[in-house]
Amino acid sequence: MGEKLDENFFYNTMLTKALIQLLPPFERRATLMWFEKLLTMDKSKEEKEMRNEYLWFILLMLQCQKIREPFNRPPPDEMEPLRDIVIGTKHKITDVVCSFGGKF
Repeated sequence: MGEKLDENFFYNTMLTKALIQLLPPFERRATLMWFEKLLTMDKSKEEKEMRNEYLWFILLMLQCQKIREPFNRPPPDEMEPLRDIVIGTKHKITDVVCSFGGKF
């Protein structure tokens, strides 16, 4: 299972690296900080699952070219499950709205 998590992360990492170049510089900096933080999350299966959830959500935002909170500022030192962070924001995981008006 850990191998599959790493494969998924590697694949999404390649997509993220390509799409991050399309962001304005101020959004790119914060997103890169999150990306660097996620690269360190490989100590356990649970940490890898959390890492992959975060990267997937960031990837959805990158596809829309719109980075939303909390990903528009540096990541916290201690990572919480994504659902705990997103609940306190103005959007839900399932309601990421792209600039063209579609929803994921």
